Amino acid sequence: MVLIGLHAWLEKRIGRPLPRLAQAFFVWFAAYGVFRYIISPPLPTSILYPYIGMVTIGIIVFLLSTDRSVGECRQIIVATLHGETRAYRVTRAMAFVLIPLAGFLWTKFLVTPTPVGEPIELRVPYPAPPRTIEVHGKTFVITPD
Repeated sequence: MVLIGLHAWLEKRIGRPLPRLAQAFFVWFAAYGVFRYIISPPLPTSILYPYIGMVTIGIIVFLLSTDRSVGECRQIIVATLHGETRAYRVTRAMAFVLIPLAGFLWTKFLVTPTPVGEPIELRVPYPAPPRTIEVHGKTFVITPD
């Protein structure tokens, strides 16, 4: 319901329908929110990621379903890459600078655990090898004096 209300509010505010690419992002984030926070008990990541993958494939199929939607998505991507307006330049900066930087900082400081060395008490000291060994009645010297 919140998603539909947000979509109607944005559509009324900008005075035209939202582009399909923006709708796709809203649907993707809404699906992630439902799978991650609303479904109880919470889904483990081994189930969450395939579900999000299927949602992503469904959204891509939806975006590529008609020539009109493909052209609309292509126009938005090309305008963003060329930076035709200030909004497109800000979007381009977010896509190529801020989002990768946030991902790097997230994985560097929040996700990746600090390496922990092996505890000393778990190391097994092996005994020294014998100096001689007896095989079939013969004595062999393994370590010289």
